[in-house]
Amino acid sequence: MAALPLRGTAKSGSAINGADVTLTFDTGAGAPQPGDIVFLFGGRGNTSDANAFGPITAGYILVAQIDSTGPKFGVWYKIMGATPDLNVQGEGGANAAHGVAYGAFVLDGSLVDPVIFDAAATNTGQVTAVPNAPSITTVTAGAWTIAFGVAANTDNTRGTVTGYTFIIGDVGNDTDDIAIEAVWKEVTSAGAEDPAAWSTWTSGIGGAITVAIRPAPAAINLVVANANQAQTAGNLALVQVHNLTVAGGAQAQAAGNLALTQQSTLVIANDAQTQSAGNLVLTQESTLAIANGAQSQAADNVVLTLGAGVHDLVIQNAAQAQTSDGITLQEVHSLSVNDAAQAQSAENLALVQVHFLVIGDTIQGQSADNVALEGEVEEELPPVIVEDTPAPPRRRFNVAHDSYTWHRSPLGGRQRR
Repeated sequence: MAALPLRGTAKSGSAINGADVTLTFDTGAGAPQPGDIVFLFGGRGNTSDANAFGPITAGYILVAQIDSTGPKFGVWYKIMGATPDLNVQGEGGANAAHGVAYGAFVLDGSLVDPVIFDAAATNTGQVTAVPNAPSITTVTAGAWTIAFGVAANTDNTRGTVTGYTFIIGDVGNDTDDIAIEAVWKEVTSAGAEDPAAWSTWTSGIGGAITVAIRPAPAAINLVVANANQAQTAGNLALVQVHNLTVAGGAQAQAAGNLALTQQSTLVIANDAQTQSAGNLVLTQESTLAIANGAQSQAADNVVLTLGAGVHDLVIQNAAQAQTSDGITLQEVHSLSVNDAAQAQSAENLALVQVHFLVIGDTIQGQSADNVALEGEVEEELPPVIVEDTPAPPRRRFNVAHDSYTWHRSPLGGRQRR
C-alpha cells in the first residue's frame, strides 16, 4: 500500500469575527516544491450570503463547495510554480458573528499523476446530520480518496471514519460556528468507494465532499535498440520518472511531439536518431543526453522549460542536436556542448534567467541569427592551454541580446569575432 504523498505537515487555523486565516507551510525539506499540489479547504459560519469565503491567495482552483444556509465551505487546489508559495490565506468574510476555519496540506507532485483527479469530486450539499462523505468511483488502482467534512458546531471530538487516516481539522467558535476535517484512504482496487460517517461528530447543518487523487504511474522504460524503430503518428510522451533510450543505430520518430515531463530521461547514443515533426519538449527535471555520434532532430523546437529543477541538454562526443527554429532553455537550465559536438539552430539559441552555456574543446555553438542571453546568465568558456596564453575569463551578462561565435586564434588562445 502507498500512503498519501504528503509533503511536510498539514496546517490548520481558525479565527472569530470573520477574520482571515493564514496558514504557513513548512520550510526546509518539508517546504512545497515546484510541481507540488496544495489543497486548501474550509470556510466560515453563516448568517449572511454577502460575506466572502475561500482562498485569498491567487491561483487556487475550486474543486467543489457547499454554499448553504449553514457553513460556507469549499475545497480548492493549486499547483506550485517555479517559486512555490510560502503560505496560503483563507477569507473570513469580516462578519463579527462568523467563526472561520481552514486547513491545508501539500502533496508531492512527483507522486501524483499530472491529471491529479481520478474521478469527478462529489458532495452532499446541505444536510443536517453527522458529516458523511458521499460515494465516489475511482478508475485507477491505488487511488487515494480524501473526505472533507463540515458542520455548524464546535465539536473537537469528531471521531474517525472507518478505514481512513486523519489529515487535519479545526473549529471556528463564534455566534455562527464551523468545524472542519479531512481524512484519506488508499483504494487498492478501482471501483465505488463510499466513506462511512464520522463516528462521533455531533450532527449539524453542513455536508461533505469526496475527491479521488490519481497516483503517478510506475517508472517505465522504453528501449529502442539494435536497429529497431519506434514510430508514432501523434505523440510519444514520457511522464513521471520514465526513460526512453534510443541506441545501437535505432530510431524513434514522432509526427507530433516527443515530450518528457517530470524527471523523465531521453538518452540518444551510438549513432541512434530521434525525430519529431513538431517539438522535442523536456519539462520538470527532465534530461536529454545526446552522445557518441547520435543525432536529435526537431522540425520546430527543442525546449526545456519549468524551473522545477535544473534541466540539462548535453551534447557530446561528436553528437549533433538540430532544430529548424530554436533551442530554448528557460529558468535554471544548462546547455553543454563538448568533445567536438555541435549544437545548431536555424534561428536562435536562447538562454534566459540564470542559465549556463558551456563551449569548450574545439566545440562550436552555431545559430543562423543569434545567440541570445537574457537576465542573469553566465557563459563559461573552459580553459584552453596554448603555450602560455591565458584562458578567457568568465563573463556575466545582463543583456537582452549578444551575438557571437568563439574561434581559435592562429596565434593561440581564442578570439571573439
